Amino acid sequence: MLDTRQGYWLERKRTWKDLIQDEGESRQETLFKKMTTGAGKKISAIGTVSILDPVLAEIMIKWFCPKGGKTFDTFAGDTVFGYVSSHLGHSFKGIELRPEQARLNNERTREKGLDAEYICDDGQNVLKHFEENSRDFYFSCPPYFDLEVYSDDPKDASNQGSYAEFLQILDNSFTGAAKVLKNDRFAVVVMSNIRDKNGFYIHIVDDIKRIMQKNGLRLYNDIILINSF
Repeated sequence: MLDTRQGYWLERKRTWKDLIQDEGESRQETLFKKMTTGAGKKISAIGTVSILDPVLAEIMIKWFCPKGGKTFDTFAGDTVFGYVSSHLGHSFKGIELRPEQARLNNERTREKGLDAEYICDDGQNVLKHFEENSRDFYFSCPPYFDLEVYSDDPKDASNQGSYAEFLQILDNSFTGAAKVLKNDRFAVVVMSNIRDKNGFYIHIVDDIKRIMQKNGLRLYNDIILINSF
């Protein structure tokens, strides 16, 4: 269990944030939800942009990636994992669907001279960009279904009409990633179960375990990240 509320965690997180300086600025406009009031007036509400916890990224790399290893991600999102990974001496390559996010990530890491590259493409196309058995550590934090809708792109996993369609995108991406990963290596997926519109749990975590296991990966750890009770 990793407790993000502790003082030492928060201090470490501030240190990373000062280095990375990623505030999720490329996604501010994606969280607008159009609503209509009773008087027929249209308004917009904006949610909070989620950013990967850099301390979590650091711990996972130090625990599960061999020194000087090659890391990758097929749902790269913000700059955090690629930055932390390359800052710690690894070679990172990630796939990110949104061109504005991929461009920003590349600008931010190249400015610091880091060995990180973000490819603008669909994460399902992982085998177009990586050779099989070529990478040492897979880390990914894919969309939590439709909890945050990142774009109106029909290929966006968060923009699917059904959970089955969303899960198929994850299946295609993870299946490719499993082939890219070398033998005797680790994959870490950050995910939480979410509730459907009726308030009942969708068991994304169990489905991801099933996808990974059918591709020959065996479950080594369940790690609980505590944000709040």
